[in-house]
Amino acid sequence: MEKWQSDFLIFCLIVLGVMAVFIFIRVVKGPRLLDRIMGVNMMGTVTICMLALVSILQNESYLIDICIIYAVISFLAVVVLSKIYMGVFFSGVDIHKHNTDKLKAKRTRKHK
Repeated sequence: MEKWQSDFLIFCLIVLGVMAVFIFIRVVKGPRLLDRIMGVNMMGTVTICMLALVSILQNESYLIDICIIYAVISFLAVVVLSKIYMGVFFSGVDIHKHNTDKLKAKRTRKHK
């Protein structure tokens, strides 16, 4: 690998590191839970990109396998956090009653 290529990869790693710091601030400070979940997802993506760049820089192919495993774990974490968020969101709402009210409203609109 040429010097300019390795310098460019190091620059990209530094930019991704700075982005990771800003994303972490958003995760901690986020006004809503949804912002925090999206921040966790972005942190996972940035980490995967950084691992891939280090893999190219060091010419180590096993780091790509770690990237794939980390991508799956990050995806599952976001799915679980989303399910927990939806459970908390709908815990105060009777879902059956909510759907029944919607159905009744549709029927009354059709009959008018």
